[in-house]
Amino acid sequence: MGLDLEDLVRLPNDTVTANPTAVGYKLTGGEALGNLEAFDITKDCPVEILHTTMLGVTKYLLLEFCNYLDSDELKDLELKCRSYDSKAFRRMLSSSLRLRRSFVGRDYKVFSQQAAVILNDLLHHGWSAKSEEKMEGLRAFFDCFRVHGEVMSLLFMSKIETKFSMYKLLLNKKTEELTAMIGVVDNFLVAQGNMTANSKMGNKPKLHILHHIVEDIERFATAIHFESEKGE
Repeated sequence: MGLDLEDLVRLPNDTVTANPTAVGYKLTGGEALGNLEAFDITKDCPVEILHTTMLGVTKYLLLEFCNYLDSDELKDLELKCRSYDSKAFRRMLSSSLRLRRSFVGRDYKVFSQQAAVILNDLLHHGWSAKSEEKMEGLRAFFDCFRVHGEVMSLLFMSKIETKFSMYKLLLNKKTEELTAMIGVVDNFLVAQGNMTANSKMGNKPKLHILHHIVEDIERFATAIHFESEKGE
């Protein structure tokens, strides 16, 4: 049976006090964990999609992509983001790409939803005359953003009423595909001298954590239901 922090606290010197606030303990809500019969922090804390995707993988991709572009290409991308018009998707970036390092989660999410459409247009029109070496890098980033958008669409489903097993298999497959595409971009940037081997996106813990999200979905339903910071 768990103990209530307000009633009893065992101090490091193995003495017990019935007045925890007198010795510096503060009630924060976390003491409720003491009333659980069991708690495994590696399994009972689900992957938080804001920090793992938008402020994790999405941010890594956008920052590396913008670093790869020259100033004119970055202006082209900015213009496309600002003029994006779709009946299916009306949201726009709230900040300039110049402020991309200060984006909040919803800005990264908006870009992730626009990126594949915008880059497909630029690759076939505005940037089609680029050198083959430049196009190789642009196509690699496009592949990343395309698959990344698919992963994000799967993660933000509110309900899966049928074929849940198929949904899990698809999410696993797309997450593995995204990881492979990021590896291609990493290797390309390292070969071009634009990235060190130690700073590869594929080495980031958040990309590894994303591979565990299906386990959490099996236990807690789709990821949007354990998103902890909806306002951002």
